[in-house]
Amino acid sequence: MNWSDLRRQIEARVDQAVHTARPPTTPPPAAGVSFEVDPDNVLRIAAALRQEADELKDMLRNVQEGLRMEPMGGDPTSYEGAAAITEVLVDGERSYWNLTMQHANHLDAAAQQCAEAARGYGYTEDEITAALRPTGDDL
Repeated sequence: MNWSDLRRQIEARVDQAVHTARPPTTPPPAAGVSFEVDPDNVLRIAAALRQEADELKDMLRNVQEGLRMEPMGGDPTSYEGAAAITEVLVDGERSYWNLTMQHANHLDAAAQQCAEAARGYGYTEDEITAALRPTGDDL
């Protein structure tokens, strides 16, 4: 996978997350993500946020090493260039990889806020845990 493909995947996931959120009618949860929950949708929204966060984190972990650039030659400029590009892509505090991981963590925090709201609506811990359990081949 090249950087362009990764960027398109990240942008598509962020766009999907933004477009599926509800209009802001309640105080914004983590990282300014806003949507409206009620007793009928709170667990579905929590599950969707958790699933998106988990999928995004998995994708980031799968591509992390591939984003590290190797020097093109044995000269100092090649080593410096590779280090600089790797810093921007994956290693730096404000790298694309880290910023996207922060976004995934914000989605996860929003799922936790929905879980708290579900408790307030009277859902049991078992119901909340079941709703937030990962689905797919990892069970």
